[in-house]
Amino acid sequence: TWVDYHFKWDPAEYGQVTKINIDPKRVWKPDILLYNSADEKFDATYPTNVVIEHTGLMTYIPPGMFRSTCKIDITWFPFDTQVCKLKFGSWTYDGGTVDLRFKCSNESLVTIEQRLNDPLNCSVNGAGDTSTYIPSGEWNLEEIPGIRHSNLYDCCTYPFIDLEFFMKIRRRKLYYIFNLIAPCSFLACLALLSFIIPPDAGEKVSFGVTILLSLTVFLMMVAEAMPPTSDAVPVIGMYFACTMIMCSLSVVFTVIVLNYHHRDAESHPVPNWVRKLICTYLATVLCMQNPAKTREASGQQPRTSSFRNSSMTMRRRRSREFGGGFGGAGGGYCGVGSSGVGGSAGNFELRERSSKSLLANVLDLEDDIRGGGGVGPPTYFQNCIGASVPSPSSNGHQQQQQAATHQCSTRGDLAAVLNELRIITKKISDDIADNEISSEWKFAARVVDRLCLIMFSCFTIVSTCAILFSAPDVFKG
Repeated sequence: TWVDYHFKWDPAEYGQVTKINIDPKRVWKPDILLYNSADEKFDATYPTNVVIEHTGLMTYIPPGMFRSTCKIDITWFPFDTQVCKLKFGSWTYDGGTVDLRFKCSNESLVTIEQRLNDPLNCSVNGAGDTSTYIPSGEWNLEEIPGIRHSNLYDCCTYPFIDLEFFMKIRRRKLYYIFNLIAPCSFLACLALLSFIIPPDAGEKVSFGVTILLSLTVFLMMVAEAMPPTSDAVPVIGMYFACTMIMCSLSVVFTVIVLNYHHRDAESHPVPNWVRKLICTYLATVLCMQNPAKTREASGQQPRTSSFRNSSMTMRRRRSREFGGGFGGAGGGYCGVGSSGVGGSAGNFELRERSSKSLLANVLDLEDDIRGGGGVGPPTYFQNCIGASVPSPSSNGHQQQQQAATHQCSTRGDLAAVLNELRIITKKISDDIADNEISSEWKFAARVVDRLCLIMFSCFTIVSTCAILFSAPDVFKG
C-alpha cells in the first residue's frame, strides 16, 4: 500500500463514491520484485486491479506463485529444518523515492510520522502474515521473521531499500519413519537371524544376500527423495550405509562359519589356536560347553576308548564262558590223536566253540585269534599245515583224519573273514576319530556364530541410537 495525492477526492462531490478499482497499467505502481527469484518469467505475479480510496490510499496485492533459490542443508535429513530467504525490493527506485517498511504492530502509532520516529523501530523488524496459511503435508511452517535493509551504493545518493523474509520450515518426518527408517531397522534385525539359522539348512548366505539387496532398494528410494548435493552426507544415508556394512560383514562371517562347519579331519586338522582361542576361551566367555569337554568332566570316556574297552570286556566274558579259549585241557582241535573229537557230536561242539572264539577275536583288535597275544600263526594252523598226520590203520583213524581235514578248511575261511572284519573295525574306529574332529570344527563354528550374533546386535543398537537420535529435531512434531 502507498499514498498517491493525485487520487484524492471528496465523496460528497462524486455521489458518495469512496473506492474505485483501476487497471494497474493506468496508474503508477512500484516495481517490487523478488530478487532471488528462480522463475522463468522472474515476476510470477498476476496483474490485478489497483484499489484506490478517496484518501489517496492505493492497495495493490497481486497474487502469484513465487519460486526462489534456497540453499538446502540435508545433514539431518529427514529430521532437518530449512531456512529460506525471500528478498523483496524495488528494482529501479531508491530509498528517496520508494521507502519499504513493515506494518507496525504498535496500534497506538497512528500516523506515518509517528511510526517512522518510533524508537523501537517497529517498522524495521517485522514478520510475515500467516493468518491465511494452509498447512502442508510435508513441511511445518515455524515462523517468517523479517528485517528491513538499507544499502547505500556509490552510484546513488539515496540507499536502496529491501525487505528480507526468513521462512523457517521443518520437515514432517512421519512419512520417512514408516517408509524408510522402520523397514531399514527391521531388515537390520533380520540380518541378525542369519547367525541363528543352522549351517546345515543351506540358506545362511542366500538369506544375507537377500537382505543386502533389499537395503540397496531402500537406499535408492532415499537417494530419490533427497536433493542431489555433495555438501553433506544425510544422517539417514549414514544409517543405511552402516546397516549395509553390517549386512555385508554378516555375509562374510557367515561364509567363515560355513567353512568351519564343513571342515573334516582329512583336509583340515584342528590347529591348537582354534582349540585354545575359540573352543576354550571364547566358548567360556560366551557360556558355551564343548560336548567332548563335557563328557570328560562327567567321567565318560571318548567314543574310541569306550569302543575298545567294550571289545576287551566282551572278549574276557566269552573267554570265561568257554574255559580259557583255545589251548586248554583237551583243546587240540586240528591235531591228530585228540581224544575230544569223535563222531558228529564232537564236530558240532567244535564248530560252536570255534564260532564263539571268532566273535571274541573280532571284538578285540590287538590280540590274535587265540587270545594269547603271541605273534605268528596259531597252533591249530601249524597242526593243519606243517604237522605230519600218521597213516590210518583203522576206520576210527580214517574218520578222525576226515574230520581234521574238514575243520582245517573251515579254519582257513574263518581266517579270511577275520582279516576283513579287522579292516572294517579299523575303518569304523578311524571314522569315529574323524567324526570327533568334525564335531570340534562344528563347535568352533557355533562359537563364531554366537560371537557374531552378540557383536552385530550391539552394533545395530548402538548405531541406531547414535545416528538417528543425534539429530536436533528428532523428537519435535
